[in-house]
Amino acid sequence: NGQGILFEYVPSTNTLTKKIDFNAANGSFPYSTLVEASNNRLYGVTPVNGSIYEYNPATNVLTKKFDFSTPSNGQFAYGTLAKGSNGKLYGMTNAGGSQSGVLYEFDVSTNTFTKKHDFVRESGYGPYGSLLLASNGIFYGVTYDGGAAGQGVIFEYNAVTNAYAKKIDFNTYPLGSYPYGGLMRASNTKLYGMTITGGVNDKGVIFEMDPVTNVFTKKHDFEEATGEFPLGNLTQAPNGKLYGLTI
Repeated sequence: NGQGILFEYVPSTNTLTKKIDFNAANGSFPYSTLVEASNNRLYGVTPVNGSIYEYNPATNVLTKKFDFSTPSNGQFAYGTLAKGSNGKLYGMTNAGGSQSGVLYEFDVSTNTFTKKHDFVRESGYGPYGSLLLASNGIFYGVTYDGGAAGQGVIFEYNAVTNAYAKKIDFNTYPLGSYPYGGLMRASNTKLYGMTITGGVNDKGVIFEMDPVTNVFTKKHDFEEATGEFPLGNLTQAPNGKLYGLTI
């Protein structure tokens, strides 16, 4: 259908097999990563013809579980679903809701979708990335837009109390601006991420945030010679170093 596929890859035999064709009925153009839930099935989202879907590797069956057909429930889900300590899945949309995006919960045991938070300008809106569950049991994330400077924020969300709080405002040159990806937790328990622009050279930054103290530290300014405009997430390798990509 020209709208994306779900595939299986076997490293030992270097074999790739197409398993599912996405379409207007089950969702189109998936941007996110699959996540395994407690029922051993894989879940994902699509931003176009928006849906939350379930894939059963044992039966090769894909089932649409929720349709983002009502704008108030959110539209354009780009990020990956995150597993909460309660076994439920949490995600965000870039648009819809009361202004621009929502934070939602999906219960895989009951197939229940619940909108938990409407993103608004003052406290950050328009997220593209994913939520991250930190060691303190609280979710952290970033928005691409909104906040005091209109250039995105770092926020925390407590799924137990349903409390959302803005923690950091991005503001171009000192801290960076417009984070497009998400956060990752390193072995030192601190959170790391990137912005696509801002910083000294206006080509993005790497930043660190301590979820215990809420201290934000800019760690690196990107420049043309060593890469500029990062979009994705950082990943920690077994050597303890963080790796990422720029466009």
